[in-house]
Amino acid sequence: MRIDISTIKDTRSASVEVELCESVGHLGAAGRELIPSGPVEVRARATNTGHGAMLVQGKARASLKATCDRCLAPFDLGVESEFEQQYKNGRDDGRPRQTAGGDDSGQDEREYHGDFIDIGPEVRESLSLAIPMKLVCSDECRGLCPSCGRNLNEGLCDCPAAPGDIRLAALLDIGFRENGKADRKD
Repeated sequence: MRIDISTIKDTRSASVEVELCESVGHLGAAGRELIPSGPVEVRARATNTGHGAMLVQGKARASLKATCDRCLAPFDLGVESEFEQQYKNGRDDGRPRQTAGGDDSGQDEREYHGDFIDIGPEVRESLSLAIPMKLVCSDECRGLCPSCGRNLNEGLCDCPAAPGDIRLAALLDIGFRENGKADRKD
């Protein structure tokens, strides 16, 4: 994913907007890799901030092939993210670039060379960070039966009700009337 900055690189405060639709490969999050269902859509703006620096701001959107953590069914996960990154013009002569004042303030900056800025790594990183830790196909997903493994979204199974927690056995003696008040069974 590259932005052509040839028209703005010599004019401070000039900017260029782009819409890109490209593949970015696999995205990793929470120890798993997810494959995009199609190309990633990106809208970005590159602004010349002076002295060879470009500020790139944008939004990315992707649909990923995922597996639900509750019911193990495959589904498409929509992910959107925003990103902002400063890029400095890299030297082509192999010498390290001196930062203003000789300090190390450019650690969060990336380099570009020539007339193009490659924003692919920034897009992949921002989308990876936007992937939720727990992947569920829907908020109403009922998951799998712990006994037989049936997908409870497709219907109830014939398994007997699991016995309750033994620590709560005293509560089994309490019955509930239709009006909601608790009564002790005798």
